[in-house]
Amino acid sequence: MAECEKSGSGGSIAKSFDQYEYVAVLTPGATLLFGLMLIWPDRNQLLTNHEVGLGALGIFLLAAYVVGHILRALGDILEACLWRLFGGMPTDWVLVSGQELLDAADQTELQRRIQILSSSANTLNDYAGKRKEWKLVIRRMNAAVFRGGGGARVDAFNRTYGLMIGVTVALLVLGVVQLFGLFWYGGTKHQMLYCALTFASALLTLIRAYCFGVHYGRELFAQFLQLPETTLTA
Repeated sequence: MAECEKSGSGGSIAKSFDQYEYVAVLTPGATLLFGLMLIWPDRNQLLTNHEVGLGALGIFLLAAYVVGHILRALGDILEACLWRLFGGMPTDWVLVSGQELLDAADQTELQRRIQILSSSANTLNDYAGKRKEWKLVIRRMNAAVFRGGGGARVDAFNRTYGLMIGVTVALLVLGVVQLFGLFWYGGTKHQMLYCALTFASALLTLIRAYCFGVHYGRELFAQFLQLPETTLTA
């Protein structure tokens, strides 16, 4: 947990955030705000005033945190669209035959362990038509992995995935703002290039989000398969 910073007046300018809030919420929010400042550098003080104190920086961080949560809401929509193209999130891929996330032996062992965890005789194919129940199984699986001490890497992949989704949305918003400015006010070739680079960067971060989403699903199952069976019924 980060310690609170203090302004010159003694007031707190930031609360303690957990690592997910720093990485996946605050950073995308700051990315968007800073990008807007670069678009309109004459309308902000953080870039033009070298005497800005901790108070103004604290306001910026709080604004970035709020904006980050708004981007997170937009990110939920982006996630739904992204994974719909691939038949569901990576944690859903094991429910269908022919998936490449786990080999056949691991998939069989995963099914056996899930039956122990959920005290149910449902097979993975059964959960294919019961996605709400499957989400509950995934949550219990997460809890078992963290209870068994193997959640650090799972959490790291989840944070980075959330970061990439948030930054993607921030870059898309910046690209739209730039595009609107080009159509409304006109622009130079450099501004058109910056706009194209913004959208290209959004595509790259979206690809990274996909990769880390797959890493998260694979790591969650790998850690779950390594747990002692005694932890599955705890």
